[in-house]
Amino acid sequence: MKVIYLLIGGAILFALLVLMAGLSIHWIAARRQKTPNLAEAGKLVIGTPAEIDDVIKQRSGNGKRLSVREIDAILGQIPSSGWNGARGADMVLSGQDSALVRDRALHALRTLKPLPISDYWTLPCLIELVGHPIPEAEGKLVVTHFRRMDEVQQKDREMMLESLVRVGTEAAAQAIIEAAEREASILKNRVEYPLEAAADLNRLEPGFKKLLSEYFERRVELDPKGLIESADFKLWLIVDRDHAAERLSRPKIWDINRDSLRSVLTAFKARSAIVPEQRLMSLDSTLLQQGTPDWQTTSMHGYIVWLLARAGSTNADRLIVELAKEPATAELAYSAKAALLGVVNPDREAETMASLKGFAACPPPVRHYLAVRELGMEISNGGMDQYFFNSSGDNWEDALDGLEAMGFKKTAIAFKKAIGVFQPNPPSTNRTVRWKQLEAFTEKQKIYVEKCADEMEQGYEEGATLPYIMQHAEYFRESAGHSVRKSASP
Repeated sequence: MKVIYLLIGGAILFALLVLMAGLSIHWIAARRQKTPNLAEAGKLVIGTPAEIDDVIKQRSGNGKRLSVREIDAILGQIPSSGWNGARGADMVLSGQDSALVRDRALHALRTLKPLPISDYWTLPCLIELVGHPIPEAEGKLVVTHFRRMDEVQQKDREMMLESLVRVGTEAAAQAIIEAAEREASILKNRVEYPLEAAADLNRLEPGFKKLLSEYFERRVELDPKGLIESADFKLWLIVDRDHAAERLSRPKIWDINRDSLRSVLTAFKARSAIVPEQRLMSLDSTLLQQGTPDWQTTSMHGYIVWLLARAGSTNADRLIVELAKEPATAELAYSAKAALLGVVNPDREAETMASLKGFAACPPPVRHYLAVRELGMEISNGGMDQYFFNSSGDNWEDALDGLEAMGFKKTAIAFKKAIGVFQPNPPSTNRTVRWKQLEAFTEKQKIYVEKCADEMEQGYEEGATLPYIMQHAEYFRESAGHSVRKSASP
């Protein structure tokens, strides 16, 4: 009997061991599945819109909250996953709790092993995930690694420039300058946008801005033509706008050539620069005396009028009336009227407010403006499916209210028709829930909402955002403030 009992017991024990082994394998496999292959996640997707949407949903985890262990595992893959891996990490973690991701990214930076000089992706990815502010020690890590790359002219080192701007310290500025002195073209395409974003949110240290401004001043003294033609002068306007505008509006710059002059005036308007009135009037007089005006002269005259209005010039009113008479410059005339009210860059002011306060905390006019703008860009780029699939679709209610408030009646009607396809409930403001609503669409419904998108684009011509902005000018005025003549009216 003992032998029988031993055999039965052994069989039971063996079965338990097999079961435990199977569960362990399943658990290990499940853990591996939770840590995505970042190199694959970061690759560009090619296929039909539906296939692309499906891949992106899988990559982002369909809204699943990741644990600390899972986030650490993703971050740990970055150094060995290359540029695609860095993009994949950003994609996978973008929908997670930002405070938790920042904490774990900081931990990853502090425990990071020395990187090979060819690594241009790990630090930019981690710095972006950390966000503002960048602690001093981690900022030094970025500067040191970039210097190592720049000393040997390492390929792709320019990919680190955005991270230096994010760091925003005097040491970061010095590293950028030294790299530009070795190879001036390194600044091209990699600095302007992050520099503008950081400057608008006041995230650059005074020493950073001072060093860059002094660098560009040296360049304008040595080679004004070269600075203008390289377009690097735009970076100067970002870090030290008023001083740069004073230096760049001197005759030495005006006299380079018409193309360069137009480029400078365009940049002045884009950065809402305040240019000495006497110089603007003198330049305008010179332009208008050069015979029959062509399109370049007309556009430059329009920019000059706008800059005069920006500076609160008493000459602006008369010139605005003249601009408004010509269809080609009527819109610029209206923009100049807005500048007299202090509304010089509504895009920048609205975006900055949303970045600092959060979209939901912005006043209705700002939410309406941003939501309508996002709707238009999404519809033009990828249609109605893209709009509701992306996070822009979270704000569809503000977009609809904005369309109606701004006078886009036909567009609003078409948008309502698209919204009506969502049944039994309207589009969710939660992206993950909205994905499930989109997945339930029939092929006929998909075709119908895209038809609505076409109707919306046709209706955009009937309304206008600038009159609406001017009705609510207090929300769109330049936050820094300047001399605004209260007598000006829309």
